[in-house]
Order: sequence, then structure tokens, then C-alpha cells
Amino acid sequence: MSNKLDVDSLRVLTSVVSLKRVGIAASHLNLTQSAVSHTIKRLENRLGFKLLKRQSDGFVLTKEAKSFHEYANRLVVLHDEMLSNYRISPLRGNLVLGATEDATHGSLARVLGQFKRGHPEVNLQIKIAQSLVLSDWLKKGQVDMAILQVFDNQIRKTDTVLWRDRLLWVQSADFPLSVENVIPFVSFSEDCYYRKAASRALKQQGRKLNVVFECPSARGVNEAVRQGIGVALITESVVDEALVPVNMELPELAGIVHVVRTGAGRNNELCNDLKSILINELVNQAWQSTDLTG
Repeated sequence: MSNKLDVDSLRVLTSVVSLKRVGIAASHLNLTQSAVSHTIKRLENRLGFKLLKRQSDGFVLTKEAKSFHEYANRLVVLHDEMLSNYRISPLRGNLVLGATEDATHGSLARVLGQFKRGHPEVNLQIKIAQSLVLSDWLKKGQVDMAILQVFDNQIRKTDTVLWRDRLLWVQSADFPLSVENVIPFVSFSEDCYYRKAASRALKQQGRKLNVVFECPSARGVNEAVRQGIGVALITESVVDEALVPVNMELPELAGIVHVVRTGAGRNNELCNDLKSILINELVNQAWQSTDLTG
């Protein structure tokens, strides 16, 4: 093995692993697909073993590459953190970021703190809302960019994919319900992204939703399901032992994708800087989201 490995090559690997697609990784890194493929091949030649294998849902690590990827990911994160802490941007101005409630958990607060430290002259404001509201704010220019949820078939070419998840119909493990043609549904609000999609899918089955509990809080919705008030749609990544799948032939919805979307005419340097940090920190770390809301 060569005794030198550059951070940029490691970043290519972590991006492909996180995004599973060479094309998407190339777009995030502003590279061509051939450049990404060549970088992976060059790494493999230096290491002496295969890094990736293709599966039906995209590229995954080989057994031999898993340990190497852990080191690579840590190096990329440490490299970017070091640069961020010692690079002060001359940019100034206002930047309004919209985000879903679940996106504010986990690593996002750290990422925004990193951006703020590197951009002391930028007034960063964060507004929390559900995805449909965020989309409306983007259209009206009330936010410059947003982290929101879309379904797989709604991704735009200009979107930046952060992470993916799957929606599950769940109910209480302790108080299971008998679900027939009218589904007792626990919802966040009338603007609930999941609620609208579920209603459309159930209508095709000749069934419908009956909203029995409505609450803007993710904690409140989860607790209502745990107590057997109704069923809900929740992302797979946060289903715990208190919640179990509803096995009553309810419609399966398309995969959920968290994306960064920029408002029309707002693709400026501030947006690009924040988007770059989001990609480096969230995508390259394969951040496990704590999605709860729609």
C-alpha cells in the first residue's frame, strides 16, 4: 500500500458510501462521474483490496473496506473541523434557514455552530416548520434555503440529498388496534406531509383516515401512538420497542428523502457556504436522522 492518502480521495469514498450512487456523489463534490470512479479505483489499487460492491439499491462497502472507511470518515471530519475553526469568512449579510423539527436534532446544531464561528459577520436565523410550510416559505422568499422532506420521486435536480429513510405505519406494542377501512390516525397538523400522502394512498384502496389526535409536537404524537390512541406514519430510523408495524395491508409509501433546497434567486455565496458544510458534515458522516415529523 502507498504510504500517502489524500483527504480529497477519502472524501470521494465517504460520499459514495453515504449516497450509494456515483452520479449523486459526483454532483455533490462538483466532479464528473468518471473522476469519482477513477478516484475509487486508484484508492483500491493503493490499498490492495476492493472498497465497494454494487447492490440493487446502490454501492455498499465490502467486508474488507468497513474498517478503512471508519478511519477515512474520521479523517475527513477532523480535517473539515480544523479548517472551519481556523478559517474566518469575510462574507457578511443575513441568511434565513428553514428546517423540520427532526432535522434540528443530532448533528445539525453542531454544524450550524461551525458555520456561525466561521462566518462571524453573518446573521443566521433558523425557522422551524413542517415540510409543506417550508416549501411555501421558499416560494414566498421567507427563507433563503431549507432542509425539508420530499418523496423519492419529488427530488429536484437542484436539491442536495442529505439522508434517506422509509416510512412505516406503526401502532402501540402494548395497546394494538383493530384497523379496518377507517384508519384512526395520529397527525401533526393539517399541513402534515405524511398525512396528505397517506390520505391519497388510502383513497385508492377505498379507505380513509380519521384524524383522532393532532399535535404539532413529535413527542406528543409518539406518546399518543404509544398509548393506543391511533396509528401513525413514522420513519424507520426512530421506531423503538414501544412501537410496532401495523400488519393490515396499509399502503406502502415512497421513500423519504431529506434535502437542502435553495429558494429561487438565492443561490448566493452564503447559501453555498452553508450547503457545503452540510454536505461535508452530514452526508459524509452518513448522519443517522431522527426523523419524526412530516
